[in-house]
Amino acid sequence: MAPFGQYRGKAVLRADGRASAPGVAVLAFVALFPLRPCGAETLHLRNGGTIEGTIPPGQAAGSEWLTIVTTSGGEIRLFREDLLRIESERPREQEYVRRAPRTQNSVPAQWELAEWCRENRLPEFRTHHLRRIIELDPDCVEARHGLGYTHVDGRWVLPGEIPRERGMEYFQGRWRLPQEIEAIEEKLQTRQAIRDWTLRLKNLRRSVQDQDRLNRFRGELAAIRDPLAIKGLLQLLNAEPLPWLRLFYVDVIARIEHVTALEALINTSLESNDSDLFYKCIDCLVDLRAPGVVDAYVLALRAVRNDQVNRAAFALGHLSDPASVPPLIEALITRHRVVISDGSEAGTHTATISRAVSGPGAGQDNAALSVGKGSNVVIVPMQNEEVLTALHRITGNYGYGYDQRAWRTWYAANQRVPSMAPRRRE
Repeated sequence: MAPFGQYRGKAVLRADGRASAPGVAVLAFVALFPLRPCGAETLHLRNGGTIEGTIPPGQAAGSEWLTIVTTSGGEIRLFREDLLRIESERPREQEYVRRAPRTQNSVPAQWELAEWCRENRLPEFRTHHLRRIIELDPDCVEARHGLGYTHVDGRWVLPGEIPRERGMEYFQGRWRLPQEIEAIEEKLQTRQAIRDWTLRLKNLRRSVQDQDRLNRFRGELAAIRDPLAIKGLLQLLNAEPLPWLRLFYVDVIARIEHVTALEALINTSLESNDSDLFYKCIDCLVDLRAPGVVDAYVLALRAVRNDQVNRAAFALGHLSDPASVPPLIEALITRHRVVISDGSEAGTHTATISRAVSGPGAGQDNAALSVGKGSNVVIVPMQNEEVLTALHRITGNYGYGYDQRAWRTWYAANQRVPSMAPRRRE
C-alpha cells in the first residue's frame, strides 16, 4: 500500500452512490483515521447535550436560529438561546490532525505516532494506530500488549475471549457462568418485588381515612398470598398504632403458606413487647403445626436474653412435642449476664466525712475516700418458670421441680420415640 501522504483531493460520489476513482483513495484514507473535521467544535446546549460540528460563517448576528454543520455532514437548526457555549478543538487534537496525514503506512511510523498519542493522552487515536500496526504485522508484541492482548497457547487473545469460549459472561464486575447470572438476576428481581410490595402496602395504609377505605384495606390484605409481601406486612405491624389491626396483620401473615411466614411469626413472638401479639403468634403456630417450628424454639432456648428463653419454653409447652423434652430439661436453669450498678460512675471518687461520738476521738471529724466501681457484669444462674411449666404440660410429671439430674434420670427411664410429625389441632 502506498504511504498515506500521497492521497489528495476530495471524494466525488456518483449518482449510484459509488465514489469516482480519486474519491476511492481519499475514502480509504479517511477510514484510516477516526478524525472529526479540522476546526470542528463542541457546542454545549442548555439542556446538557452536546453537538460536534461547526457554525458556518455569514449567519446574521441577530437571527433567532442557528444552523450547525455536524461532523457527519448533516445540518441541525436550533434556537440561538439554546446554545450555552462553544468549546473549540483542543490544541493536541489539532496537532494530531496535522501529523496524521503525513505518517507513513509502516510499522515504525505508525508506532511513533501511537506513542505520541499516548504521551498526549489521545487514547482513541492511539488505539486506532495500534490496530493498524497489527494489520501490517500481526505478531508485533508491543502493539498487541498495547491493545491488551495476551499470548495463550500459541495465539493472541483479548481479555475475556477465553472466558467467553467457556460460556461465561462479564456481569457485575467479574466473569460468571449463565446459571450464576440467572440466580443473581432472580435475586435482584425478588428484592425489587419486595420493595414494590412494601411501598404498595404503606400507600394502602396511608389511604385509610374512613370506615369504607378501612374495609377495602382489610379486604386487599386478606387476599395476599405472596411471601414477598411479608416484609412489608411486618413493617406495617411494627408501625401500626391500632392494637387490633396489629393482630389482623398476624392473621394475614399466618395465611401465607411459606417458610418466611413461619419465621416472621416465630421472630415476632420472641421479640415483640406486645403481649397480645406474642400470644397471637403462638396460637397461629400451634394451629399450623408446621415442620421446623419446634426446632426453631428449641434453638431459642439457648438465647442470651432470659425472657426469650421463657418465651420459647411457653411456645414449646403449647406445641407439646415430646422431642422438646430433653432440651427443656437442659434449659431449666440457664446462665445470663446481669449488669449490677453501685449507683456511681466507673472511676469516680466519693469523699465521706463522719464525726465520732464516743471513744478517744469523740467530737472529731473523720474523712474517707472511696472509688466508685460503676457497673459490673456478672453471670447469674436463673430458674426458668416457663420451662418447668412446659415440662409439666408435655410430660404430666410434677415431682422434680428444677432438679435437672432427677429429670434426666426420669427421662432416661421413661423416654419414648420423639414425635416430630406435624399435626393440625382440631
